[in-house]
Amino acid sequence: EPRPYTDEYGTFLSAYAPIYTSSHQFVGVVGVDMSVRQLGIKIGAIRRAAIAGLAIAGVISVAVAVGVAVLRRRHLRLESKFRSLAANIPAAIFEGRLDDDLTMTYVNGYIETLTGCPPQDFVEHRNRSLPGLMAEGDRAPLLADIGAQVGRTGRFEVECRLAPPTAPSRPVWVRLS
Repeated sequence: EPRPYTDEYGTFLSAYAPIYTSSHQFVGVVGVDMSVRQLGIKIGAIRRAAIAGLAIAGVISVAVAVGVAVLRRRHLRLESKFRSLAANIPAAIFEGRLDDDLTMTYVNGYIETLTGCPPQDFVEHRNRSLPGLMAEGDRAPLLADIGAQVGRTGRFEVECRLAPPTAPSRPVWVRLS
């Protein structure tokens, strides 16, 4: 070749040329203008850079894992405080998903005072659902109103009658938000 093969820094590395045999083509090194010592230095630099990169990646991984563990503990502590407060408030406090059935993921014990049903009956619709307690004629309009409010503002607030299964003839008026 008129010019040697070099890398982007101008360092002469080697020249490659195809070597042909009867039906196969092979690539062979034609010449290398680098001493074994220089090659060893370059390989050592590459190894050191790789080791440093792996060490940095390891430190970052450990830092992220520690951060996640700290945040998880803090979340559990705050959730425990919330549950403790919610258990002692004379109102039905619940967490849930804003799906079509208002699926409860947590509800405090006061729901039993309102409905006569234990709280665990409502969690994940084990035996009951909040819309199932709404008066039959009120259910569809209330759920549509909740969906519209959530769509506009990301929250909702409605007043409705609940017909507890233990006393369906005695509706309970509640405000849900």
